[in-house]
Amino acid sequence: MDISVFMPERIEFEEWQAGVLMTIGAVLVGAIFAIIFVGMFGTFGAYLGFAGGFVATFLFLSFVLYGR
Repeated sequence: MDISVFMPERIEFEEWQAGVLMTIGAVLVGAIFAIIFVGMFGTFGAYLGFAGGFVATFLFLSFVLYGR
């Protein structure tokens, strides 16, 4: 039985496509963290949440997309 039907091919991204996906994802997660943190810490929390979410997502996606 051929099981290749059930195993989709891995999608390979070009460098610029991976960079765009990482940036969009990082901005979205940073915005979510900023919304959460602004309620706890005020304006500084918004900056802290956005920066933390941005950096954490960028690092996570770099490991996922590039495998490093």
